[in-house]
Amino acid sequence: MSAIKLTTMAIVVAAFVAICKGKMAFKEQCLYWHNYFRTLHQVPPVTWSMDLQKEAEEWVKYLAENNKFQHSRHNPGNLYLQGQIPKEYCSDAIWWFHWEEKNYDYSNPRYSRSTGHFSQVVWRNSKEIGAAWALRKDGKLVVSIKYKPGGNYVRYFANNVFRPTARVLSDLDWKVQPPKFTLCPEDAVETPSSAAPVPAKVASCFQVQLLNTFLVIMGLIL
Repeated sequence: MSAIKLTTMAIVVAAFVAICKGKMAFKEQCLYWHNYFRTLHQVPPVTWSMDLQKEAEEWVKYLAENNKFQHSRHNPGNLYLQGQIPKEYCSDAIWWFHWEEKNYDYSNPRYSRSTGHFSQVVWRNSKEIGAAWALRKDGKLVVSIKYKPGGNYVRYFANNVFRPTARVLSDLDWKVQPPKFTLCPEDAVETPSSAAPVPAKVASCFQVQLLNTFLVIMGLIL
């Protein structure tokens, strides 16, 4: 079995154990899902930067106070807006970003507005991330993720965005519809009172869906 497949298996198993124990706080969500998708796309993992976190905090504070949704001119990164507050803020954001992968043309690697969030998530040359969230005046959630170095540079896509090692994600329901694993209808959504990272409550339906996903992934990569 290849080293990439072994690494993918290790990440999936670790996430399954951690999530089912309810230990996925905001920072861990951001790191795990970035590195999960980056592993699938054959690029090294990212680490957390407090400087980038502070930068993201300042930007989401500005967006929340002014009820805006726009990228900063310096280090724009990835930005996510959601009116229906999910259970896990960063998990939901990154799954939405990677959902764009279905539109990416690997035979013609280039920037597109319809795939820009995805390509930044898996951009090989990005080494660090930092993120923050806030609730705007209208109650919508905004998540900002900053990267260093940033990605999506013209003429560099072929060397930074790679095909996944296994077509795992294309076989899951979220490829057709938006991800639902953080939006369990039988559980009431608790809206935090402040823009600070909070431990995620793991819904029972998420655990069941994660187990099913785990079994599918293991079956496809073995």
